[in-house]
Amino acid sequence: VLNAIGRANVDAREGNLEYAVQVLEKAIQRDPKNADIALNLGNAYRKRDVGVGGKAYENYKLATQINPRFAYPYVRIAKIYETQKQWDLVLENLNKAVEVDPSFSLGYYELFFYYFFVKQDYAMAEQMLQKYVGSRPNEAQWEHDYLSAQLCWARKDYNCAVTKAENVKTNLGANVKPRILKLLAYSYLGKGDFATALKLQDKLAPLHINLFVE
Repeated sequence: VLNAIGRANVDAREGNLEYAVQVLEKAIQRDPKNADIALNLGNAYRKRDVGVGGKAYENYKLATQINPRFAYPYVRIAKIYETQKQWDLVLENLNKAVEVDPSFSLGYYELFFYYFFVKQDYAMAEQMLQKYVGSRPNEAQWEHDYLSAQLCWARKDYNCAVTKAENVKTNLGANVKPRILKLLAYSYLGKGDFATALKLQDKLAPLHINLFVE
């Protein structure tokens, strides 16, 4: 019960983080071999003590010691190192997450963005994307296509980006998201199709999004 109360306060937008820490500390004292409590306590400290990762790190490490097959804490540790730009340790912990749980989709998702944004190694990013997609076969296809379209755009394969992004736009219909229209517009710009890019800009204008102003 204490674990559930603490987690609820961590997850809530206006949750009481001080209270979350208190009840989760009490919970881990009562059940010191519960890796989920240690993870939630780490999350509580990380959210409460922004920019100070010491107590969060301690509890994430504790969670991995209690349950060495628990993948989530490794991703949380990686996110702490990400704020410090310690990229070797980010990669080490993300790799550890998918090593202990090869079906852990969040680990592949984070690895995709690590290789995409940090290393700009698009071949490795594509490998991680494929593993991510393979780990969640029942999820919405448009999300996978959107990530793939981003990768195509980064590689300057604008025809590929347009094809995939248009598929996403068609599948979502009236529920298409602005970020998809932005990606599509930039892809048409990359192709040199300024007329279509301007039409997409017109759709984004009511949202105060201007693609042509840095």
